[in-house]
Amino acid sequence: MYSSVAVWILLINKCQALCFQAFDRVLTAPACVALDTACAAVSASGASHRIVDRGQLETVGPLSTVESCLNCALTELGDQSPFIEWWWRDEWRHLDMHRDLDEVLARETNAESSSMLIESSPNVKNKDSGLRCPTNGHVLYLDVGPEVQGGPTVLWDTHDVTEDDATSLGITSMAVVPAVRGRLLRFAGTTLHSVPRPPLAYLDSDCGGTGGAIHTRTIRKPGDDEFTLRRRSVLLFNTWSTRPEGFEVTEKGLAITDYDGSEGSATVRARTEWLDVAVRCPQELRGDSTGAGATARVKVGLLGDRRRRGTPERHWVGWARGPSAFEALNSKFEAAVVPISNSPEISD
Repeated sequence: MYSSVAVWILLINKCQALCFQAFDRVLTAPACVALDTACAAVSASGASHRIVDRGQLETVGPLSTVESCLNCALTELGDQSPFIEWWWRDEWRHLDMHRDLDEVLARETNAESSSMLIESSPNVKNKDSGLRCPTNGHVLYLDVGPEVQGGPTVLWDTHDVTEDDATSLGITSMAVVPAVRGRLLRFAGTTLHSVPRPPLAYLDSDCGGTGGAIHTRTIRKPGDDEFTLRRRSVLLFNTWSTRPEGFEVTEKGLAITDYDGSEGSATVRARTEWLDVAVRCPQELRGDSTGAGATARVKVGLLGDRRRRGTPERHWVGWARGPSAFEALNSKFEAAVVPISNSPEISD
């Protein structure tokens, strides 16, 4: 539970320090188009997740436009991780709460374990659960259709989880980062995250939400609204200290689009040109139809089997100030952190 503005500020600072960073102006608009095109070309070749060995990049040079950009972005961040796992998605898809994992290792380990607790060092294998997370996760937003409605990525801070309470998700705040073209989101690899579609799916109807109603995927056809007005194109990549299991490192010859370093190509701006995205505490709304001052239930689906979820439950439920949660999830541009309580009794 929390009771004052001071706690809100403390949670925001804690989340900024431990959970995530976000940057705007990482790519120019033409660079977003070029990188989006390069990702689409790789996807058309039948590729899914790829692993890049950055040591190989140093010896033979970048293998593709995508790998050049990833390497440049991480270099600007001062990240020297030797392996990059990347994949691309151009569909605005509802994704339940989850952590990214070494998926092959997770499948190969003992399925009887039900613990989701990840050790404090992101790349250290938990011998009880067999679940191994990347060092850092990233979302680079390349195209955001006019009807995506913010299309946020939501991060769930769980810093209070202990070994004595291994089945508790321990969520204390949610950070909402809207999808904005050219924006880069970076977060700790152990961070739980999700993507709601629609953005207000986590809230009940009396707080302005959809009461759990989510988008149902359908077959997309070129030229329809899912490819245009509601397109959400993201380049997703994780960094690893050791290579994830079951992947072959990309080989020379996979380049799809030539990297020429020109303004129209997929060049990453220098870090000094990036803008740090400010993270705010939403202002309480007063006297409107979104349940001003009311406590809102926040209900989110959990991805995966019981071992991955860390609980027999298929949904997680927490509580927040209704107006604050509504404003954060409904934002089209500004990032926000909303404190979460495990009880509907939130004192003033």
